[in-house]
Amino acid sequence: MDPKLEVIHISRESAYFKPALAMALRIDGNSRPSTVDAAVNDFLSIAERCSLDPRPLFGVISNQLLSATALGLMSPGRAAMVFVSNAPEKDAAIRAAALASLATCRSDLESRGVLLQQALISEGDIATTFLFRESGFRHLTNLLYLRLDTQIFPRIDFAAQPLSWVSYSEDRRPLFEEALESSYVNSCDCPELNNLRQSSEALESHRAVGEFHPELWWVALLESKPVGVLLLAHISRLFSTEIVYMGVSHFARGQGIANSLLDRAVSLSRQNRNTSLTAAVDERNIPARNVYSRWRFVQTAVQQAWIATSFPNNR
Repeated sequence: MDPKLEVIHISRESAYFKPALAMALRIDGNSRPSTVDAAVNDFLSIAERCSLDPRPLFGVISNQLLSATALGLMSPGRAAMVFVSNAPEKDAAIRAAALASLATCRSDLESRGVLLQQALISEGDIATTFLFRESGFRHLTNLLYLRLDTQIFPRIDFAAQPLSWVSYSEDRRPLFEEALESSYVNSCDCPELNNLRQSSEALESHRAVGEFHPELWWVALLESKPVGVLLLAHISRLFSTEIVYMGVSHFARGQGIANSLLDRAVSLSRQNRNTSLTAAVDERNIPARNVYSRWRFVQTAVQQAWIATSFPNNR
């Protein structure tokens, strides 16, 4: 971080707050002010509904103008999604300001007890990749974003196991944590994140995605043992259902449990009159990709996932 640059915390009461958010979120600055303001207000409304905290917001101000900003959007479960404003490769001053803002944001998040910092970068965005790498983030994987039209898709045939289903309630929370833990064992889905946090913290992070409804969270039981977990979120503004997390217990893999989980996800999406079911999958997770392909999910985007952790040895 350039010691000559003064990075300031931008509080919600500051006149710079909304412009700084817009910069960090890369909301089109060429749009009309009313359009930018509406987009920022929509973001803040969604953040409040999902219990996300945008207080770690930092920026560099030169001649009373923002030159760069960084945002740490904290979620329950001691995690945060990190954003930084655009910094063109050829503008050394703005890049230095962006790096300084990002470094301060990272430190602030650690001081608040955040264990897992995450960032998503579009493919080919070399300038932003540089900023996160220089700030201590490391590339985790590429995430493939998938979509299924649930209104026209005919269900596939598969040999269904005689499963029983349990929906979420607070008294059943230990069962959901057990199902999560079991699905992490030898998982191909971002295995580097396994055991970084307690399952209770991971569950809290999942709960902050989209609109939480307990009737959209399920554990599948086979002979009274949890063999699969399905966590869905309703995204009303998009008429969509999101697969926040889907996992199969390590001892039950290869038995078609994933097909049963997806079948339930499609049914629930249709019941909510949503037009799509979406998911993000680690590109290295070949078993999951094969299942999604069989169900005719279509890839819509790819993003690089970068992380920084606050664990011993930064493992």
